[in-house]
Amino acid sequence: MIEHINAEKPGTVAFLQYLNEEGTELSIVHVFPDADAFDRHGEGVAERAKAGFEFIEPISRELYEMPNEKTLAMMTAIRPPDAPEIEFHHKSQPMGGYIRFKPE
Repeated sequence: MIEHINAEKPGTVAFLQYLNEEGTELSIVHVFPDADAFDRHGEGVAERAKAGFEFIEPISRELYEMPNEKTLAMMTAIRPPDAPEIEFHHKSQPMGGYIRFKPE
């Protein structure tokens, strides 16, 4: 998946995965420079998610900033077949901050 995202989604500036100590929970972090890059990343996400559901059981999602309505609907709708609704946390009000890609 990492190679695919890197090659096919150049607007995704960060794609990071973190596993807990027990190896039972995985968090995936995506960073986009703007809403358009997020929308482009979302293209084909249903197919990618369907393949991933063979190996993972999503329990929650977090979304920061405000995507367009289409992307927001997509984020809340994607879940494994016959699975309970996935917790969705949305924080739309940016308070500031920065991403430093190269340490000084």
